[in-house]
Amino acid sequence: MKRPNLIYLAGGWGAIALAGLTFGLSYRYQYLTGSSLQEIGALGDWVAGLTAPFLNLAGFFMIYAAFREQRRASQETRAGFTLQRFEATFFQLLSTHHQNVQAIQQGFSRKSHEDFFEAAIRFLRCGQFAGAHTQDIRDRYAEFHEQNYSQADLFCRHVLFMVHYVHHNGELPEVTDRDQRHYLDILLAQLAPDELLLLFYHTACLDSPFTRQMRPLLQSYGFFQRLVDEDLLIEASHLAALQTPIPSLAS
Repeated sequence: MKRPNLIYLAGGWGAIALAGLTFGLSYRYQYLTGSSLQEIGALGDWVAGLTAPFLNLAGFFMIYAAFREQRRASQETRAGFTLQRFEATFFQLLSTHHQNVQAIQQGFSRKSHEDFFEAAIRFLRCGQFAGAHTQDIRDRYAEFHEQNYSQADLFCRHVLFMVHYVHHNGELPEVTDRDQRHYLDILLAQLAPDELLLLFYHTACLDSPFTRQMRPLLQSYGFFQRLVDEDLLIEASHLAALQTPIPSLAS
């Protein structure tokens, strides 16, 4: 129980104790003086009038303490429900992510007999992509995206939506910054290196309202730091593509 509630309860019991003390002293006075029944009746009226304020005060303190405790319990229940709902949705999205990856791999392997993400990164490594300028990088990814639109968008948009979902729910008081970091780490742990690399080039090179919105958000979370730490980028200089405005938006 919270400390303020204990104070109110202590006040209530204190008021009851004062009422009892008043009654006891009055009874002691009657016993010592040997008062008559008529005098005892008058004394009873006097005691009742004297103790009633203390008992009323005790009732107020205890009712108020009970109200505060009930409100606190209600808030905790609501907070727990909000966090539980957030977690349930997150893990449902994570399950959908795994289903998407499986569907992409199965569909692509039936046609090409190879892993989609490995094929994607191999395509991006070909030609002049490595060491190219930012616009060359984007042109190369645009070519890949045009050829593999359904698979790339299904995978990347869903992962980006999950990041957006975690960030958006961080505005709720029940979801702390630590919770956000925890769930983003869970998401990152599900991404194989080639998957994370494809997500990076999709976000950095594709021009859409959603990717423009997500770029600064991903940077603020250090979402692609693993690519730098483990030297997974095709070229380290490609990291600048995440920060360089796309020409059509620069004006």
